[in-house]
Amino acid sequence: MNTFDYDLLAQTLSASASVRILRSPNAAFVISFLYQQFKHAQRPTIPYLQLLERLETHIEYINENLPDAQHYSLNVKDYLRQWASEEQRLIRIYAQGDTAEEVVELTRDAERAISWVEELEYRPFVGTESRFLTIFGLLEEIAARSTTDPQIRLRQLERDRDAIQREI
Repeated sequence: MNTFDYDLLAQTLSASASVRILRSPNAAFVISFLYQQFKHAQRPTIPYLQLLERLETHIEYINENLPDAQHYSLNVKDYLRQWASEEQRLIRIYAQGDTAEEVVELTRDAERAISWVEELEYRPFVGTESRFLTIFGLLEEIAARSTTDPQIRLRQLERDRDAIQREI
């Protein structure tokens, strides 16, 4: 079966939590926060209470400093509850270890959405032809300098000299 069949693709896109978050009006808010807390900080898990505090700070910053952004007014616990819901599946909250301290981790769906956005970042173009020419030139130089026969090396040097003379 073709994975790009319309019906199958429509069903896949509507069922994917990763796609849902990207289509959400809150995508920039959610992805920026989760990226900063998990990916940028290189942390697989964060204590729940610490994440609550950081989300509150994030919301305050957006509401105060970005007047064109949507105003976020829910309780921070409600945001985390929504993100952990079966519908959104962006984070997973669970008790860790003997202390039963709750921690939060990103789900595979959130990781995938963040990766897609990361791939959209501008990367400078390096032409394939220029890379090929560089590699080819280096290989020619290696081949020329790797001979142990003095006669062959002398002929190569004379050819190089003649080519330089013609160029001059």
